[in-house]
Amino acid sequence: MMCFAEYSDGKSAKIHQVKITFESEYLNIEGFSFNDLWAYSELCKIEKTKTNFTLFKGEEFPFEQLHFDNVKAYEYFRKIAPYCNVLKESHIKFEKNGTKAYLFSIFGIFGVLAFFHFLIIPFSVNVIAENFPKDMEAKLGENYLAIANQYGFIDSVKTNELQRFSEQIDFQTDYDLKFYVVESDMVNAFALPGGRIIVFTALIDSMTNYHQLVSLMGHEAGHVELRHSLQSIFEEQSYNILLSSLSGGNSEIIDSYLGVATTLNSLHGSRSHEKEADSFALKVLLANKGNPKGVVELFEILAKGGGIYVPDVLSTHPSPEHRIKELNTQIEELSEEEIIDNDQLKLIFVSLKSVDNQ
Repeated sequence: MMCFAEYSDGKSAKIHQVKITFESEYLNIEGFSFNDLWAYSELCKIEKTKTNFTLFKGEEFPFEQLHFDNVKAYEYFRKIAPYCNVLKESHIKFEKNGTKAYLFSIFGIFGVLAFFHFLIIPFSVNVIAENFPKDMEAKLGENYLAIANQYGFIDSVKTNELQRFSEQIDFQTDYDLKFYVVESDMVNAFALPGGRIIVFTALIDSMTNYHQLVSLMGHEAGHVELRHSLQSIFEEQSYNILLSSLSGGNSEIIDSYLGVATTLNSLHGSRSHEKEADSFALKVLLANKGNPKGVVELFEILAKGGGIYVPDVLSTHPSPEHRIKELNTQIEELSEEEIIDNDQLKLIFVSLKSVDNQ
């Protein structure tokens, strides 16, 4: 059978009108100063609508292509070369659907990502974190300790005082907690895997009693005991592995989707982690006969610590106001607890706050 088609090399906008003859093993293409043979085995793709179809040839983009307005040619093509890969029903069905098929594929990929994000990765990370050896976790924390130096120098004198303070407290954990004081204007603190905890001087300077400091240290100890930092690290690596497999190792795609995935994860995971650590801080206070109001006062300090207000739904942490409300509710539900002033903690707290910067 002979018919006419439009040929494009895929690299330029120039179109050639050509005559096509369907042979048993190949297409014979003839045009003005243009002749070629396309073996059916070289075809890589077909796109078909009700009124036309296009054949593509090549191993990588941009492909050479032949566009036919004669749908009868398509039926003859199917008859003369039924063995051709591009004529397989699954392939044709996909191409006939055009944009719908591509959109379906995209939504399918996002469906897989959502399935892993909400079910597989959280479950796997929790199992791995729970069974991760503590000695390896401690080494991991030591490696991350260099992060502290990004914020300021570690004040060795204040660090010794804070460590001495910590030795008087029952933190309700078997971890060997190590506290470090970093000279910084940031009103903040954070915990690393294995029990390394960083506290900034600006936060200590903002405190007015030792109950607030116990609350802070109990909160960060909660992150360690519940292995929140470890879970966050494993989650990020899980997304790296998943996205690498879906993108074929394309670093730009990985970076793009990883940013979205980790943001979604932090919006959900970090808020739940913070709530758990808040409750753990209250537990530590009660175990040490401290004043439960200390943990509420701590978040009042953090609320005054500055920063632009960010709604809960867009923040990786619940707002201080929201946390204060939840903690007050928990305190109201407690039976009247015995509060004992600890003179030793009071003395060390005063000593810590009075240390000159070294």
